Amino acid sequence: MNLYSIYDKKAEYYLMPFFAESEAQAKRIVINSALSDTDCSLNRFSQDFRLDKLATLNINTGKVVENISTVAEVQSLVIAYQSTSGDDICEEV
Repeated sequence: MNLYSIYDKKAEYYLMPFFAESEAQAKRIVINSALSDTDCSLNRFSQDFRLDKLATLNINTGKVVENISTVAEVQSLVIAYQSTSGDDICEEV
């Protein structure tokens, strides 16, 4: 299980983290959030945000291993989703 968060590049802080089993699932969650409300910041200012992986959680031991890395720019996820059918977006971006 992995811990992800959206980083606000303008405000310079992370939004509330969330768990996902894979990068593809995390991308889907972000795309859903960005496109579910056209007035939300993720949609209106997508260039200001990026999706980062923060850590990995071993669900058997409870051990958390920090592993901060950028997964994708939110703007690129939104643009790619809007320019395709969305079926394979999480693997293409």
